[in-house]
Amino acid sequence: MYRKLYVACMISFFAFTSCENDLKDVKTISNIEKGNPEIAYNITLIYSDSGIIKAKLTAPKMKRQELNEQAFTEFPDGLQIEFYDDSKSTPTIPTANYDINFEKKQLTELKQNVVITSPKEEILNTEQLYWDQRTKKIYTDENIKITTPQEIIYGTGMEANQDFSKYTIKKLNGIVRVNQ
Repeated sequence: MYRKLYVACMISFFAFTSCENDLKDVKTISNIEKGNPEIAYNITLIYSDSGIIKAKLTAPKMKRQELNEQAFTEFPDGLQIEFYDDSKSTPTIPTANYDINFEKKQLTELKQNVVITSPKEEILNTEQLYWDQRTKKIYTDENIKITTPQEIIYGTGMEANQDFSKYTIKKLNGIVRVNQ
């Protein structure tokens, strides 16, 4: 009888111990699912299509996270991107002090000291800008300043193609030269 009790106690002990270890593993897995970020420092990412470089991203810090089935990549200390067209001409270069990219929505938000330099030497300055990767458009409802080789244009709100070669300003302020 004591032997059966001893065996039953040992089986219970091992079963309980194995459950405790499994619970620790489960807690570790659930912490990952709850959004522990993946962090990388001093990164350079090269985007290419069929062996042709389309973009080069550099940033001091990158955080990738998944919360509630929403994956996003964040650049809390800013970033610089060089977008190249097929002719490999001078790139379009956006920079910002903060960036967040929502992967499923294919939407990127750039904030704080956003600057885009185009191959035509036009410079856009704003405090917030969105890039919709599906439509390949950039847009903002914030105040903007566009500096061209000939003039400075102020406005509120803007939409442009992603290489900033064509743009529309919603509310224009100031004097603009018009070719007749």
